[in-house]
Amino acid sequence: MSGSVEIDQKFYDQVTPEIEAAITAQAREGKIACETARKIAENFDVPKMVVGAACNKLGLKVFGCGLGCF
Repeated sequence: MSGSVEIDQKFYDQVTPEIEAAITAQAREGKIACETARKIAENFDVPKMVVGAACNKLGLKVFGCGLGCF
């Protein structure tokens, strides 16, 4: 995450071990592509901010994001 997006605690509360595992499986060198993060959110039917919260929790940076979703 770029640090410019403030994430509400309610999104952290929705992070599950399954979401974390999906993110970890796709992350490389401490980063995950924005498109990949969006797809994970869609696959788990959760808001993008939940995936963003999980990335923060895991210490991962989201890259390649032109919309500022993460």
